[in-house]
Amino acid sequence: MKKTLVMKQKKDELVSKKYLDEKLWLMKDDLNKKIEETKQDLETKIDKVDKKLDRTTNYMNIKFNNIEEKLIKLDSIDSRLESIMESLAWLTGEYKKFDEEHTVLSEQNNRTNDTINNHEERISRLEQRVVTP
Repeated sequence: MKKTLVMKQKKDELVSKKYLDEKLWLMKDDLNKKIEETKQDLETKIDKVDKKLDRTTNYMNIKFNNIEEKLIKLDSIDSRLESIMESLAWLTGEYKKFDEEHTVLSEQNNRTNDTINNHEERISRLEQRVVTP
């Protein structure tokens, strides 16, 4: 806005309509120029913001696509792990059965060994009696 020198008026002088019209006309032109400049500034700023938003949107789309791909991979890994866990559950069950069977067989073996030892002692005593009259 252009600065104009305002002459100091005396207190008892009145402002004329002509004077006011001239000042308003000058201010109107200055205001119109300012409005046009502001419009242009706003348009350039809006364009910059639009470009930044487009870049940000593209970046976010790339990141979300990567995340989606990783989630798909995780789902496939999860399904594979689930099948492995089922196999391990079966194997664990079989191991428990084997362990229980082993415990039973060990106990039977101990009883059989005790009986065999007892029979060996008795047989050796009997053989000694027969050999020695």
